[in-house]
Amino acid sequence: MTMDDDTTVFPPVEPDSDKVYRIAEALTSFIPAGQSILHSLISPPIQNRLEAWISTVETRLIELESKGLIDYQALSKRQEFSALVVKTVQAVVVTSQQEKLRLLKNFLLNVAMTPNLEEDELYILHNAITDLTPSHIKVLQFYAKPTRFIQGVNRMLEQIPPHKSSVIQGWELSHVFGHGDIEYWQYIFWTASTHHVVNNIQSEVNPGNIAGPRINGSATRLGLNLLSLIDSDECKA
Repeated sequence: MTMDDDTTVFPPVEPDSDKVYRIAEALTSFIPAGQSILHSLISPPIQNRLEAWISTVETRLIELESKGLIDYQALSKRQEFSALVVKTVQAVVVTSQQEKLRLLKNFLLNVAMTPNLEEDELYILHNAITDLTPSHIKVLQFYAKPTRFIQGVNRMLEQIPPHKSSVIQGWELSHVFGHGDIEYWQYIFWTASTHHVVNNIQSEVNPGNIAGPRINGSATRLGLNLLSLIDSDECKA
């Protein structure tokens, strides 16, 4: 793969270890001078996390180009992609959850393979994946395709729903996933809905089966688009 230095997303003229250290130093520079204990607690984890994540993304980008799935020259000229790289690196810095790191990687790589995304929606979806946790994504996956959780749905159907409609999704999710309390899952549902990836419109577990069980939420079009961008990029390659 040959590229001009001024068009690369991650310039090859600087060693990975140096650029990662530089980013980590910049992001921990808000700590006042002399506060070496806090600096030592924050800087190494950030540096290690960034180094591992960037290495994984770079390796995968090279693989995608070798398969003809991306054009690195064209990709490097997509201003919205360059901006997303910066925003995603910032999200990686403040994320310690391995599943969240995987979702951020998938999002960036799938965007790289999808050149005609509407820019405003792309930023909205990026803000969502940055703010949401793996639990929020699990809720979105359930309301997008409840048959993937059919054992949990059957377990839920054996229970008596609560009288309070204000916690119906929390009750539903706590039984479907088999852990966590009602209030926790209700909060997860509400915060996911603020990003408009799910709503409280009832939907069928088996679409088209009018007599089948119904659940108290649905994935929105925005939510389905988000799922398509955080699915494993290897599945699309």
